[in-house]
Amino acid sequence: MSTSSSTALGLVLLLLFASKAQGRSAPAGQSRTSTPPVGTGRQLPLERTGGDDFALWARERLALAVVDLASLEPPVDPTRIDDVAIAIVAQWAHETAKGRAEFNYNLGGWTARSGDDFHAATDRLSGRAFRWTAYPDLPTAVEDQIKRLAVGFPGAWALLLADPTSDAWIRELGRANYYTASPDDYARAWASLAQEIRRLPR
Repeated sequence: MSTSSSTALGLVLLLLFASKAQGRSAPAGQSRTSTPPVGTGRQLPLERTGGDDFALWARERLALAVVDLASLEPPVDPTRIDDVAIAIVAQWAHETAKGRAEFNYNLGGWTARSGDDFHAATDRLSGRAFRWTAYPDLPTAVEDQIKRLAVGFPGAWALLLADPTSDAWIRELGRANYYTASPDDYARAWASLAQEIRRLPR
């Protein structure tokens, strides 16, 4: 195992213990679909799981994303895993207002599938009420939401893996109705957040 892999794994284990000790905000976006995990379909209370410390929020999710991307099949090019993880976390940062609007570990504004535990909330853009997937913990959330992105938006996923520093995958998400905002505005916000995350100390 490489030094960077050992460091990432150690950080993930530390985060797993830390996440039990502290709570982690509002959902946004349109309906996303993929195969649901086993769930009971219970309505859960709205719990803020993000935070106000963006650096901590991003580092936690980035470490878990790197580990999950490394275990995907087919595998992600190991030379691009860090960039892919940064791209995904930057998109989550945009969806959750840099973590301040993350609830029940829902990072990407995913609506609940059949069998998902969920929380009910009004989408701030459309004003419509939705059931949003509620995850039990951060590791489960990161793993499932990466898979939902890959399975539910294969065109965007292919573009992301091909060039994670390009906004082409973000624009494809818009074409595939992941979001309804202006693609130029969404891509610009994503690029700014990706730069900010890239500059964070690790």
